[in-house]
Amino acid sequence: MRFPRLVPLVLAAFASASFASAAEPALTRLVPADTAIVVALRDLPALRARFPESASGRAWADPEIARFFAPLSGHPEIAEMIEKVKAETGHTPAELFALATGDVLLTVPAGSLRFSGDNPGADVFLALEIGENEAKITELVAAARAKDASAGTASTEDYNGATIHTFTPASPAATPPGADAVSAPAEPLVWSLHQGRWFLSTDRALVTAALDALAAGGLPESLATSSDYQKVLDRAGGGADVLAFLNWKAVYPALISAIEAARDPKEAPNPFGMEPVNIMKALGLDAIESFSVSAGTVGDLDRVDAALTYTEARGVVNLLAYRDGPVARPDWVPAAWFNVSSQNFSVPEAYAELERILDRVSPMVAGMAQGQLKTFERQLGLDLKRDLIGNLGESFISGYALPAGADADNPPAHDQLDQFIGISLADAASFERSLETIKAKYLPPGDASPIKTRDYLGRKLHTFETAPGARGASYAITDGWLLLGIGSPASVESVVQLLNAPNPTASFWQRADVREALLSAPTGAFSIQHTELAPLLASLASTLVKVQEDQDDEEGRLVDPEAKPTREQLARYFKHSVSHGTRTSEGLFFHSEGPTR
Repeated sequence: MRFPRLVPLVLAAFASASFASAAEPALTRLVPADTAIVVALRDLPALRARFPESASGRAWADPEIARFFAPLSGHPEIAEMIEKVKAETGHTPAELFALATGDVLLTVPAGSLRFSGDNPGADVFLALEIGENEAKITELVAAARAKDASAGTASTEDYNGATIHTFTPASPAATPPGADAVSAPAEPLVWSLHQGRWFLSTDRALVTAALDALAAGGLPESLATSSDYQKVLDRAGGGADVLAFLNWKAVYPALISAIEAARDPKEAPNPFGMEPVNIMKALGLDAIESFSVSAGTVGDLDRVDAALTYTEARGVVNLLAYRDGPVARPDWVPAAWFNVSSQNFSVPEAYAELERILDRVSPMVAGMAQGQLKTFERQLGLDLKRDLIGNLGESFISGYALPAGADADNPPAHDQLDQFIGISLADAASFERSLETIKAKYLPPGDASPIKTRDYLGRKLHTFETAPGARGASYAITDGWLLLGIGSPASVESVVQLLNAPNPTASFWQRADVREALLSAPTGAFSIQHTELAPLLASLASTLVKVQEDQDDEEGRLVDPEAKPTREQLARYFKHSVSHGTRTSEGLFFHSEGPTR
């Protein structure tokens, strides 16, 4: 599906979306319950009105921060796009979006999915409530059409009192002999303005179906009556301003049908028994119901909710081997770290599920893999599943910190931050022996080894020596934990300091702001995370500068390095975010929230 000359038209469509209070029937009542993909935006005028008072809006209006992004507005490609839209519509994008008055719904019907054949893809349906803007939109479309009549042909027809417009792009010129083949012609665009709505699609049948549903006051079995879709709205707490929903149980049958239809009946079966449909079932894809993510504002909190739902925990779901909380909150996590998470995850269970998946895919291949693994283990003198994987516990701690000597107000780029991972160990001594066995087998002995060991406060600290400029890594095995630091050894050293001299007042988890923020996390959550946004965003600003410098493209600059915002400046607007994950027999659910001001 390609609409190279219709971008201004579609942009105008989004800009003209409906009433401040949504009309009835709601757009979700005009599309079927088994819709495969949904992207919904609620009340665009309200979103635009709230933005200036949000943290992002107030930061964007700050002259000091605005200077950092000033080159973005002058970027050649962006300037060209703005000029093109203005030339074809007579309005700037901002002026078009100023027409917005309500909701937008973009869907992909399950019946339109094409996974094989000469034209794989799907038909897209876009619905907007446009209120009293029919005349304005008609004028915009007519003006765009008059600007470039050679772009294609347009026709109209009456359909039960509504006018259906069809725009068919001009066919590309024939490819000269020996020249590269040109792309296939773009698909027609069908649209209709009727009763305060604008319907657009690549398939006329989808537009007429929406017109019929509108005339009937809505479908009896629509997206609005779908229990799966309603659950997404409920999880968003009434704050789903933006929502994306993949109805996998509507997609999966079409995918299976395409796979089976594409198979040549004369083709011999796979000698290892690895058939596509069996692989998908072994992965548990037949048990997955949906994926969803939503974002919005509820009260004084910005929140994001995501979910993976299923009928049975099997295959890839069990590879996500989270375990119910409470999660560990060890006092040895330094208070200075600005991003810390703790989760319960079982590596042994994930590995066991991987073995089960491989066995379901092909017992023959699984047997061969096990045989090779056993040969490798005999050479090592280890049972990797028992001695290494089996000794990993279920508690994982991760965090980001500033490297030693870094300016706290001007953090380095994200890839230069110190990263820490701590993993609890079921049997630390056995795990360490296994690791030393592997090192002795594959690394040169003594001073020739790239891993140097030194004493640090009575503990053994192992550091990987790397080439100049490359990221290093360090680890220690102590107090029942594997402590791994990526970057400088400072993150592991700071943990060892607190292990040697416990000090709750120096612990991240004992910080008053962290404790208060984490009150919203359920006790049974399998993961929790707290992030100070100001240092994180300051680091991302440094990342943008670093990427821009590496590209060395003066004309394509997006930011002004001399105006890079500091942690202190960003802290005026951005506070923190808290995230947690939970699981039930129905799915995995993730929630993140933070103050909107």
